[in-house]
Amino acid sequence: MSIKTYSAKTQSTLSLSKNFTVSDFICKDGTDITPIDSTLVQMLQQIHDHFNKPVTITSGYRTISYNAKIGGESDSLHCKGMAADIQVTDVNPLDVCKYCMSAGFKGIGYYNASNGNITHIDTRTEACYWQRIDGKYIYYTAQNTPFAVPVVKPVVTPTKPVVTPKPTPKPVIKPTPKPLPQLRVGAKLSVSTNKVFPTLTSTKSSRILPLIGNYDVLAIKNGKILIGKGKVPTGYIVSGYKVIG
Repeated sequence: MSIKTYSAKTQSTLSLSKNFTVSDFICKDGTDITPIDSTLVQMLQQIHDHFNKPVTITSGYRTISYNAKIGGESDSLHCKGMAADIQVTDVNPLDVCKYCMSAGFKGIGYYNASNGNITHIDTRTEACYWQRIDGKYIYYTAQNTPFAVPVVKPVVTPTKPVVTPKPTPKPVIKPTPKPLPQLRVGAKLSVSTNKVFPTLTSTKSSRILPLIGNYDVLAIKNGKILIGKGKVPTGYIVSGYKVIG
């Protein structure tokens, strides 16, 4: 906050910001000395830039005598050059109040005046919000002021947990086993043991035959397998063999 004093007679056209000059703040009684708070000028310019509409100051600086004449409060900040009553072209004053609230301004008032509804702003640092309706003042806190813009809470749609499907196990395809060769006449055998087998001699004697090797099945009779090389019989076996073809 920085309050500077200007001359209404010699500095009325002096530019204070892009859209405001000293003449906008001069007291209506024609007083020459015009104190103006630079912070107030910044706030007014901010309002102008937001709405992009002309901002008319209906009451800026007031002398103590002029303030009393129009029924202003005895401790009015207008008398210090720290307040302004304004109208924004084609904008509802309540909407101006709401914007000022959202911008963080601390002193905001709404008046339904005979010359049209107006918005009051000032550079105080302690929050104070009010309305003057039909001459009666109503004061508010930051929690119940009608200037507050309602906060719309976003609608949160509950999200379902993402269920990652388990991969479908691939079926285990077991290879179809090749059919085992069947024991039959003509089959090929691999014999891996030496056993005592009946010989094919006329005496029917038994002896150990060196049967390890590959043989042909010559005949199957009564659970006995007659093996041999080609068509020459070697002996009978009941175990220790593997069909190989």
